[in-house]
Amino acid sequence: MQELPKVVYNGQVIEVNLKALIAIEDIQEISTSYENYTNINILTQKPLWIKENDNIYTCKIYMQLKDLSVKLPDILVNVTTGSNTLNSEMYVGKKIKTQAISQSDKFCSVLAQSFDIVNFQSTQYDKDYNLLGLQINATNANLYQFYINNRYIVEQGIKKNDIIYPISGLIYYFIIDKSIKVLEFEFFNLETLKMEKRVIPIRLDEERVSTQTDLKPKSNFNQLYKILLLLSLIVGLGFIYMLKRKKIYLLLLLIITIILITVLIPTRTIMIKSNTYVRILPTKNSTTFFHTIYAISGEVLNTRGKYTKVILENNKVGWVHEKDIITH
Repeated sequence: MQELPKVVYNGQVIEVNLKALIAIEDIQEISTSYENYTNINILTQKPLWIKENDNIYTCKIYMQLKDLSVKLPDILVNVTTGSNTLNSEMYVGKKIKTQAISQSDKFCSVLAQSFDIVNFQSTQYDKDYNLLGLQINATNANLYQFYINNRYIVEQGIKKNDIIYPISGLIYYFIIDKSIKVLEFEFFNLETLKMEKRVIPIRLDEERVSTQTDLKPKSNFNQLYKILLLLSLIVGLGFIYMLKRKKIYLLLLLIITIILITVLIPTRTIMIKSNTYVRILPTKNSTTFFHTIYAISGEVLNTRGKYTKVILENNKVGWVHEKDIITH
């Protein structure tokens, strides 16, 4: 077992390289078991042993240090040949001390050798909040513990988590107060041994999902106000036309009546299949923010190519592919 760095940190993911001399013919399987450890999260339960040359095998094991005092596991390597299982190697883990990180309230709980924001998207969630999605890649990181403590964030979570150590990938979402224009957080860089800041601008795109208050006119106050205003104009113009008998008032009356009829025409309702991912944008690679567990109805707001913009019965708004729409 290799020597660890002289300084390690509470929460850090470490890489342990093992080398085993196995002078056995007809090896069917090399398995690894862990015993006698404390305050350790073993991230590689079934390491892959690779044959380097005659009788020499190596593997990498990743584990996270979970406290200021930890005991590394005793690692037992078992070799299976035919019906026999042999104990080939035993690595005795030692006790080590870790250092605590001096952190601010912007610390996202991640320690990493590298931390890259690959992509981000922001859109309006409702009249009070925006939806922000991040795609993050990191190496030798506890990326699955990513979390930002911010009183303006009302909801956050992992949408997708891909880990093949030493590489971690994460798609993460926030529902954040619309007054916040940038999101700032820090992670601990294991290369520089310093906190590094990341700043994400929250810029809304007109092509992205619009505010839900305006998108559902049939059920909000603005729609009712619009209908009452048009009715008042129709009554007023009708009264003026009866008095003055001028064609201009009749024309205006006709135009406003057509507008009112258009406003009152009900929107088309569709059924969306279960297990459908609702997207922020009408593109294949767009961030998804909602997953239908069962078939759900929605009102059609717009169409673009093979995608339809809908407001669902739970008031969520987004784009669905035509293949996810139930046709009769």
